Amino acid sequence: MKKLNILYFIAVLAVLVSSCRKDDPVDKDNSIFQPADPATVTEFDNWLIKNIAYPYNIDILYKYNDINTDPRFILVPADVKKSQLAIQVLKYAWLEAYDEVLGVDFTRQ
Repeated sequence: MKKLNILYFIAVLAVLVSSCRKDDPVDKDNSIFQPADPATVTEFDNWLIKNIAYPYNIDILYKYNDINTDPRFILVPADVKKSQLAIQVLKYAWLEAYDEVLGVDFTRQ
């Protein structure tokens, strides 16, 4: 019986030792997962900064960032064209309406 236990131990040890090998290093330049470049500023970003962020002190997050989401839900980033349309509606129907009724000084405080 002792001989059989030693044989099992040697077999398990041989499997464990042979399964441990070093893989080739990962080439990060050829990965299919490319990180988004946060420094990319589009024309729409410049419009947002000029017309929403500076005058009204509102930061619009329209780009997908998984830290700002709930991991329990499967989310898809919005199309940039639809984001532009939604923000233009928000500016016209909400911000400019308050500017007209309450005055620019009140809205932009």
